Amino acid sequence: MNTTELFNFHFVDRDIERVKLNKFLSDSTATTLWIKGNRGFGKTKFFDYVIKKHNEYRLCYIDIKLNKSSIDIVSEFIIELQKYSDIDFISSVKRKYKQFYNSTYKKTKNITNELFPEVSNMVSLILDLGYYAVTYSDENINSVDLISDYIRGMIDQNRLCICIDNFSRCDTEIAKLFFRIFKQFLNNKNFKSCIITTSEDLSIELMEEIYHNLPYTDIEVKQFLEVDYFYQIMNPIFEMEYFTKDDLIYIYNKCGGSPKRLATLISKLLEKNAINVYSYKKAIINKRIMIQLLQTDHIRFDDSDFKPEQKWILFSYLCLKESVPISELMNLALYISKRCFLFQAYNENLFTQILLHLVDDRILNYDARNMVSTCHDSDYIELLDIFYDSQLKGLFSQYAYEFLMQNPGVNYHNELLCKNAREANTSGWEQLNFRYGKKLFHNKQIYEAQKILSFLEDHLHKFKPVQILFIALVSYETGNYKLSIKQFNLIDPKVLRFNKVKYYYYFYLGKCYNNIGQTSDAIPLLDKALNEVPKDSDVYVQTLNVLHMFCFEVPSQLKRSEDIFKEIKNSYKDTHPKVWANTMRGCQNFLDDESSLNVLDEAELKLEDELDKAFLKTTKGFVLVKLNRLRDAVVQFEESYNVIKRLKIHEFSYAANNLAVCYMIQRNYKRASEILLEALFWNRTTYGCLVIQTHLMICSLYLSQKNEVQYYYNYLKNYMDNHNIVDPIMNRKIYMNLAITSHGIDNLITEKVYFEKAYPFVKNSSSEWRFYKLCPEMADSKILPPTCEYMNVIEFDPWFLIYAHD
Repeated sequence: MNTTELFNFHFVDRDIERVKLNKFLSDSTATTLWIKGNRGFGKTKFFDYVIKKHNEYRLCYIDIKLNKSSIDIVSEFIIELQKYSDIDFISSVKRKYKQFYNSTYKKTKNITNELFPEVSNMVSLILDLGYYAVTYSDENINSVDLISDYIRGMIDQNRLCICIDNFSRCDTEIAKLFFRIFKQFLNNKNFKSCIITTSEDLSIELMEEIYHNLPYTDIEVKQFLEVDYFYQIMNPIFEMEYFTKDDLIYIYNKCGGSPKRLATLISKLLEKNAINVYSYKKAIINKRIMIQLLQTDHIRFDDSDFKPEQKWILFSYLCLKESVPISELMNLALYISKRCFLFQAYNENLFTQILLHLVDDRILNYDARNMVSTCHDSDYIELLDIFYDSQLKGLFSQYAYEFLMQNPGVNYHNELLCKNAREANTSGWEQLNFRYGKKLFHNKQIYEAQKILSFLEDHLHKFKPVQILFIALVSYETGNYKLSIKQFNLIDPKVLRFNKVKYYYYFYLGKCYNNIGQTSDAIPLLDKALNEVPKDSDVYVQTLNVLHMFCFEVPSQLKRSEDIFKEIKNSYKDTHPKVWANTMRGCQNFLDDESSLNVLDEAELKLEDELDKAFLKTTKGFVLVKLNRLRDAVVQFEESYNVIKRLKIHEFSYAANNLAVCYMIQRNYKRASEILLEALFWNRTTYGCLVIQTHLMICSLYLSQKNEVQYYYNYLKNYMDNHNIVDPIMNRKIYMNLAITSHGIDNLITEKVYFEKAYPFVKNSSSEWRFYKLCPEMADSKILPPTCEYMNVIEFDPWFLIYAHD
């Protein structure tokens, strides 16, 4: 027996979980498997043990390491997929697609080997939401579906199971990409998908996304509940006759029932030479030393576990990535030993000897690809804690920074350069990180850019106003609107020299305020933005259009909204046809329905882009609803829904909501709920979130989903209680639907309260007859039933999402 065999734990327990996982793999279950639990309880080991018995599946497994970029994650996923295909990914794409097209900037990128030499080059474009793929037959396809097409070809004849470990390290955008892929194959008998999350790493935001947007079967892997399982693990490896039942209970309790903690304990014992290993019999543990270790507060690695020469290798490793080529680790370690004048002792021979010792003791892992990593992600976190608490952190980081400056070919060079400059507090580290963040942003890696720029938050006083403006714009693009406002407000716009820069400041600060529901604060900022661009320019007219939408949301600004609309309608039809056509998407606010339909038909003729036309159809659908042409409206909403979902899915939530409302009017709440959950998943605005969750509350009510009803009910109640809402439509729709739901859950007191809150907003609105029908005691006079079908519904108060929300 050698030391690595001390960690070959026999798989025990998990009988209930095994049955559930076997059933998932054997049955036609239209869900993704979600394995969850605390760190160190054997989630990966459990999945690996069971899946090996199902050799009918080919396993595509990826483990997301700490701080991996979105491009890295998706690239590694595709590279792993390629192992199970007869054709590589790029060749597969080239068979069907000829180019990528950016509908915003009208840019085309032909799919050639020169432009896309590596998978990562294509992934960067797939993740750029502005691009979609174009087939040889000129059909436009969402770029993400290139990956789905690739998988579809693989599972035509063979079974595939995709498992993404440490899924909790995904940001929500990458999670949505995987959800989109998984959901396309949920009913395919040849496909299974699995995510594994660690509870300590799982953000509330990502957890909510999984709960509400991914059909799943969940298995929670918990600590071993019986001490006997520890005996079953240890007995095949160690001589146990020296341990009493009380000793085992003590070991079990100190390890928290975690097999990973037991492995850490064994590693610590090896470091203290407290295990005798024999080739012909079981290993023997020095019980006295084990008890001493167990008497510490917790079982985890700490500084005292490692000798100086071991720290030399471990701290060098921690200056690099979680998984690093052995050559890069050795070169860095030797560079550091030279800089510390220790090269005579800390040489290549010692490096090899100590690394092998760390591998034998299961502190580090060395695989067939010549990569060094930790054996478990919890080990990496514990080692990082030791490193960050060490007085040597600054020294190692400084020398690592110097090494990287001299070796630009190191993997993840720019990222590691920025990291070590930060940790060493090197002069100018702030500007270095800013430049790298800017580079990531221009490469469309906006979430990675946000991560880098977040390190600068306490150092913004060192930056020029235009640099702070850039950081604020990145925060805006990633949906961190409150943070963006905070950053914008550090800038005195008077010091901004150029009109274009001032325009960006006022325009995007205004959009931030609007996106958090403070539209009244946004309007004066857009007025100032207009002063910074030439009148009658495209930007000027586009900004006028946005201003007219903002004004429409504020009751005191309705007249101004109408005046701006008329100015664009009457003055810019010929000179700015595209902006004019897009502005007409709000025409129903100021024209009668028949006139609106005529204007929208004219506007559609002026648009060439498929996506622009799809957005226009959302308004046309709403006008048709008001004209009591529900079937025609559904056609418009479906066309809009399908096109936007295909080309720009992160903006399809409005069209999806409207299509769902039509299904709700037809009392098909199940289909409506499915569409709404997907809409909520991709929605990015507070307004859209409120509308969609209002309808989900109603769907859950009529589908008898009590927990879901309560969830959405509480969310809307808390939002209204904690915000001063000036928008009369928002007040009317939310209070009306809260009242209807209160009645449905037999809460008659709050039903009355919410009807009273809705009362000031219902007169002369689409809700008026519905209000008096449901609450006749508050009627001032008799209201005749409307002829329009959507106004005649009493099961809920429909809320359409377009430029006007009704």
